Amino acid sequence: LGRALGAGDGTKRSRVETLDLSNNQGIEDRGAKVLAGALEHGAIGSLLLRSCHVQADGAAVLIKSIKKLTDSSLRPAEIRLDLSGN
Repeated sequence: LGRALGAGDGTKRSRVETLDLSNNQGIEDRGAKVLAGALEHGAIGSLLLRSCHVQADGAAVLIKSIKKLTDSSLRPAEIRLDLSGN
């Protein structure tokens, strides 16, 4: 899912306003890193990963992707990331 949302040439990219994958314990850091690529390209407006066993490494990659996005021309009005319960 993360790879599919991150694909595209910038003009024909899919976008999901809210992606709630909460309580999927198998996501962990590995899944968070893949989703970070989609987040970085503006393909996800709100990403909810509550109780998904995302640790410090996965959270750091997600934060870096948000920073890159806010510094780019794709900068959205708002980005929401929920990592509560991890």
